[in-house]
Amino acid sequence: RLVQPKVRKAFPDTVYWAADINTGASGQAVVHFDYPDAITSWRATARGVTLDTRVGSAVNNTIVRKNVMVRLVVPRFFRRGDEITISTIVQNYLPTAKVAHVSMDLTGLQVLQGSEQAVTVPSGGLMKVDYRVRVLNVDSAKVLGKALTDVESDAMELTLPVVPFGVKLAVSKSGSLAGAGMTDTMQQ
Repeated sequence: RLVQPKVRKAFPDTVYWAADINTGASGQAVVHFDYPDAITSWRATARGVTLDTRVGSAVNNTIVRKNVMVRLVVPRFFRRGDEITISTIVQNYLPTAKVAHVSMDLTGLQVLQGSEQAVTVPSGGLMKVDYRVRVLNVDSAKVLGKALTDVESDAMELTLPVVPFGVKLAVSKSGSLAGAGMTDTMQQ
């Protein structure tokens, strides 16, 4: 029986921001928040100021990780009509090797080569599964990579822009109007 994962798709740069947290009489405060879906290290920085202007700060680092982890190897954007290889990398931090059922669900991309595969990922190792795709005539493409095992699973979803052929053109113009912004006293 394969474990169904929660799909990771929220990847903000900042987890939580609050400018005014009040402490109790002990000088301590508790803040609750959920980590985003990014598997990375996060830095928490707290700064405090008392009413009589005493200050202090603290920094703490935490690491968010999983024992079976998926990473997608995709470009920052696609161009319509391109044919490209995208990949799912599966990392295994479990104490034993695991058979992972690796798949990609794609929207806005046509699969030319590649399909769901069962791969053995060694303990502490990784495996890469490639898919050759063609970008369709859409404005964005969705890539959902999954790796399912019988112990722990992971899934990651990214939505990427699809840009048309050509070069972005920006035309800048400037000018001034005679007497613009002048008051009556300045004009005399």
